[in-house]
Amino acid sequence: LIGNCFFPIQPRYADGMRYSRKRGGDGEETEGRTAGPAGPAVLPSCCVPIFRADRCYSWYRRDSRRLKGVANHSPRSHMASDLWRYIYAAAYAQVHDRSPKLSEYPEALLPNHKNAKTGKFADRFRVQLADHPSSTVTCHIAKDGHYLIHYDPAQCRSLTVREAARLQTFPDDYFFEGPRTEQYKQVGNAVPPYLAEQIGKVVAEILDSID
Repeated sequence: LIGNCFFPIQPRYADGMRYSRKRGGDGEETEGRTAGPAGPAVLPSCCVPIFRADRCYSWYRRDSRRLKGVANHSPRSHMASDLWRYIYAAAYAQVHDRSPKLSEYPEALLPNHKNAKTGKFADRFRVQLADHPSSTVTCHIAKDGHYLIHYDPAQCRSLTVREAARLQTFPDDYFFEGPRTEQYKQVGNAVPPYLAEQIGKVVAEILDSID
C-alpha cells in the first residue's frame, strides 16, 4: 500500500539526511531515512519500499526554494480524556514497539462505552510507530485521530492534515482548502498521488506501444 510509509521521529531536510537499514521478514534489507532535528514541526518521511531517498526528497519538496515551511500543519484540539490515552499509547509503543490493545490500557483510561471490554474495538486507539509502516489513511480521520496517534509522547496528539498528507504521498506544496475537517476528508478520500503517477506512466507506455 502506497500509504504505508516510514514515519521517523524528526525527519531531517535538505543537507542533513541520515539513513538506516532495516531487515524485512524475507531477510531483504531496505534503506530509509531516519531521525534528525527539523524544528518544532515533526513530519513523516518517505515510503521506503517505494521511494529511493533522493527520489523521496525531490517528490515531497519539489518546490522547496519557494516553500519556506509547510501548510495545513496545525494540530486539532482533543478531549482531555483522549490526551491521557494518547500519551499512554505513545509511551507504551516506545517500550514495546507496538501500539497497545484496548485491553492493555489501565482501567481509568478505558473509554466510557459498552464495547470497551468486549474486544470488538481492540485497536480503537493506534499509535503510528517510528520506523514502521503506517496504517492506511482513511477519511475517518476527519471524525477523530484515534487511529493515527503521533508516536512522540511529548507531543501527545493525533496527526495533522500535513502529516496525513505526507503518508498519502502529497507533495508539501499541495494546499488543502476549507475547514480542517474537510481537509482531512480530502486527504483520506484521495488516491495517493505517487501511486497515480506510477499508474499513469504504465498506461502511457502501453498506449505508446500500441501506436
